[in-house]
Amino acid sequence: MKLTEENLGLLILPEGKAEKLYTDADLSGFGARVRRDASGRVMRSWFLQYRDRTTGKQHRIRLGNIDPPAAVPASKARQRATALSVEIQLGNNPQRARKEAKKDHKRIFLDVALQYLADRQAGVVGKRPMRPSTHQSAKRHYETHWATFSRRPIAAITVDDVRAELRGIVERFGKVAAIRARSNLSALFTWAMREGVARSNPVIGTHIIAENPPRSRTLSDAEIRAVWAACEEGDFGRIIKLLLITGARRSEIGGLQWSELDLAHGIMTIPATRTKAGRELKLTLPPAALDILRSCPRKGDRQFLFGSRGLAYSRWGFAKMALDKRIAEAGHRLAPWGLHDLRRTAATRLAGLGVRPDIIELTLNHAGPKEGLGGVYNHYPYQAEIASALAAWARALTNIIEGANGGDVVPFVVRMA
Repeated sequence: MKLTEENLGLLILPEGKAEKLYTDADLSGFGARVRRDASGRVMRSWFLQYRDRTTGKQHRIRLGNIDPPAAVPASKARQRATALSVEIQLGNNPQRARKEAKKDHKRIFLDVALQYLADRQAGVVGKRPMRPSTHQSAKRHYETHWATFSRRPIAAITVDDVRAELRGIVERFGKVAAIRARSNLSALFTWAMREGVARSNPVIGTHIIAENPPRSRTLSDAEIRAVWAACEEGDFGRIIKLLLITGARRSEIGGLQWSELDLAHGIMTIPATRTKAGRELKLTLPPAALDILRSCPRKGDRQFLFGSRGLAYSRWGFAKMALDKRIAEAGHRLAPWGLHDLRRTAATRLAGLGVRPDIIELTLNHAGPKEGLGGVYNHYPYQAEIASALAAWARALTNIIEGANGGDVVPFVVRMA
């Protein structure tokens, strides 16, 4: 018998039977099931029965009810059965796919993201364990920029979803934030695919947001004086001054810990886990930097010099806006500048003092002469040269801040070791 709307009346449960299966004359495996439930009510439903070509096991998939409510017409049930039959012929197992879909529904985006970060931080995946500052930044992206995905199944997130959210991030937080958010999301989906948690990376189908052109901004003498004068006696003011003196990255100074300082010998050691290059940064600091560090108050048992809660200092945006406001209120008009411009300014001024380019690179914790084979054979630390370079820059910076016109600033030369 061909199962159609016209002969649904023939699908009955014989007297004394608990269940009866009716199979379709045209489509193999397609049928109707009539059974009596625990309350004695007769229930009718469509099904497709098939054998898994891999395991040889027989399976039956329910295709919907025959009777109201939520009745599925015979023609619709036949279409579903036909489509599934094609999948089966191709070697797929619809029953297994449904079970996987249920698992996918339980894999919530934020839960998956936190597991990914835990694996990265523990060094389970990646070239090396994720730095605390990188972990904190990535976590902020998942919890803030991708907040609308938080409780959604990760497998249900589509290219259109990501595309729409990216536009919103650009509008609310700016292009740089969108670039970083996109990168972190793509890394998460790449890991999730390898873990079998996601089946594709929807980020791939979105536009790559254009990076801003490389910055070339350095601060003039007048701008350095204006910035320095506007720094208050607090965490951010001390950070700004240290960034300008040392040329270090903001994450390195913002996340500075007491255990990384040897004030008695004037040495700051940033471990490899906290540097972008993955190399330890060891600087012998000039007196100006040591005076700033000694002025930092101890905050109970907190290991971090700056900030009041959590891990490293984090109020960058708010504090920078407040600093710019004080600079403007003091009557100075500065072109837009960023914290990384302080690092570029320090490097440029070191070059102006005659410091060799390779010493500048090492001061900034770039590879410099230790890149490639140089790093294999050359194990000289260049600590004396780096210390002399920073001392010369600190003297020049003092002259700039005090408004001197050159003073005792002399060209600086480091001889080959």
